[in-house]
Amino acid sequence: MKILCLILFAFAIFFIGCSSTYTFFDFSSKEKFYEDFNKSAGDKTLEITLSNDSVFTVRNGAIILNDSLIFITEQTKENENINRNEISSIKYIGSDMNNLSATIVLKNGNSAYARNLRINSDSILNATVYSNFYIHVPISKVSQASYKNHWLGVPFGSIPGAIAGFFASIGVYLVNPATNTWSGNNIYLYVGAPLGLVVGAILGWQTGWTYNYQFFPYK
Repeated sequence: MKILCLILFAFAIFFIGCSSTYTFFDFSSKEKFYEDFNKSAGDKTLEITLSNDSVFTVRNGAIILNDSLIFITEQTKENENINRNEISSIKYIGSDMNNLSATIVLKNGNSAYARNLRINSDSILNATVYSNFYIHVPISKVSQASYKNHWLGVPFGSIPGAIAGFFASIGVYLVNPATNTWSGNNIYLYVGAPLGLVVGAILGWQTGWTYNYQFFPYK
């Protein structure tokens, strides 16, 4: 059984880890390239690689505007008090009254995402407030932006894994004298494909399908 598992793992590693790469040359114009990136990566967790090979992760997506990559970072402020008279609108999120979250828009135009929202009797709101800060990075300094679709990696891991498991089980059955009996330890013939499907699906989800947007070809 250990031999079969090693074979399945090797096949799964070989078949999964697929990716799609997009460059400026895949589109009719730079603007179309930017538009496709904004539609695809606007709400994804991105791994950004800069021209100096430094890499960082963006959790809340990014967009390209005016030849700059723009993304949001969050700064946490604990137990901030907000007077109800300063608030223009509150959009509550979820239905858990013991752990209220909301988007708060102030009369001065500023907005913030708040968690653990509590409304006191004196019309003062107390909450953990997350203030958004927009970071602008010139596209000329960006080498690549990529994100993963984990669920799309499942079929690309499970199907080849099942096929590999089927053939691996036959191979192990034929070359291993200890299992070369129909009435004996011929379990390899029955578990190979299902085991390969499960192993491939798990590894496929972990690896995912990677979408790479490369910016350097037209710099």
